[in-house]
Amino acid sequence: MNDTRDTDDFLVHVFPGSSTAAVQFREEIEALNLYCRRYKSAIGCILLTGESGVGKNYTARAISAHSQWLTLTDDEKRDLYYDKKGTISLPPATLVDRLLLKEHRPRRGMQTKCVPRLATVLGPQLADDLAGSELFGHKKHAFTGAEEEHPGIFGDTGVDDVLLDEIGDLTPRVQAKLLQFIETRTFRPVGGIAADEGTSEQRLLLATNRSLEEMVHAGHFREDLYWRIQGYRIHILSLRERKETIHELVRSMLRSVNQRHRGEEQHGPSLDARADKYCLLPKEDWPSSTPHRSNWVNRLEPEDLEWCEKYDWPGNVRELRQRLELYIFRNGYCRLQDVMPPQRSPRLPSFDSKKMPDGTQQSVALAVEQYLQRVIERKEPGPGQPGILLKMFQDYVKTAVYNFKTGRRLTKEQWTLLFADAKDAESTVGRWRPEGHESEDDP
Repeated sequence: MNDTRDTDDFLVHVFPGSSTAAVQFREEIEALNLYCRRYKSAIGCILLTGESGVGKNYTARAISAHSQWLTLTDDEKRDLYYDKKGTISLPPATLVDRLLLKEHRPRRGMQTKCVPRLATVLGPQLADDLAGSELFGHKKHAFTGAEEEHPGIFGDTGVDDVLLDEIGDLTPRVQAKLLQFIETRTFRPVGGIAADEGTSEQRLLLATNRSLEEMVHAGHFREDLYWRIQGYRIHILSLRERKETIHELVRSMLRSVNQRHRGEEQHGPSLDARADKYCLLPKEDWPSSTPHRSNWVNRLEPEDLEWCEKYDWPGNVRELRQRLELYIFRNGYCRLQDVMPPQRSPRLPSFDSKKMPDGTQQSVALAVEQYLQRVIERKEPGPGQPGILLKMFQDYVKTAVYNFKTGRRLTKEQWTLLFADAKDAESTVGRWRPEGHESEDDP
């Protein structure tokens, strides 16, 4: 098929898979970078969403690296990255890392340095009092400890793209500062004057595993900032939603993990499974003084690939990488499904989950988790004793049931279905009335 979708070897190599979803994902990134190359700063914000561990950070790095790939000539690509067979020789992660480095001279007369094209900032680490300096820089003596002038992330001319990770955890003050910058693309360093204002043409990639829509509704995320960062959105599917590409993804990631563990080294002790102790034997203990072709793992067994298709992958791509790293460390003598301890189930209420509707149990667990996290972040008062927390959620349930019953005209049969053990199911609505709540609609 003669189509532009498979002409970009970089994207096929970095995001493997022949499924329709995989092809569309590559097409989306290719179109994005081609447009940004033609119209610089036309798309200032790129929002990456998806569950925890799906590879949002890796995707952001790959998008930035692909921008550099598009600037290379065919001769440069062939000389630097292709082998004699015409395929990219480097593992995907290594290819991305190398393309993200560039030569940069901060000022005239200074020595050229090798710097990353993509700067990563973790949202929760941006404290209110230091966020302005970290993002926009500061002038000398702007505050105590500012002994030297600092350009900040958006003032660093060596950075092409900025990844702001976990934006759902930004404090309200940092959200306000970010909103003003995104609106005008101008910034003033801490302690600066109007003449010190600068302009940034860097692309801003934002990543989150939270539902920003729900956070806006709950008042935890600014609505004006939410609409401002919605310009271009890329949603990354969970691993269980793209199992048709699991084989290609596993083989691709295995190459990257092998490269990270062993580098370019291709020879080592060649022993049988009984004698091999994870290939950690010193050279003097090798069975022969002549280097043998290593039996280091560079492929998976069919049973491993079959298990990958059936497994649910609660940790997504992050869990897959961890399993592959342990698999390589054990030199393949332990199956992929056995290299990690069994997943521990989180503590759940004592009710029978089989009787709960789909998703209800997860929703309750998420609500409790979010509340406790907000207590830790000092955004909510602590419940104190466990009984207070149980009473609080009991009141929530009573209010929800009461509103459900009083807000609908239910038949007697429906009342009976709700409260089958009650002598008079229809009269039980009063027992669910929250404290201090009076209604004329009670039956």
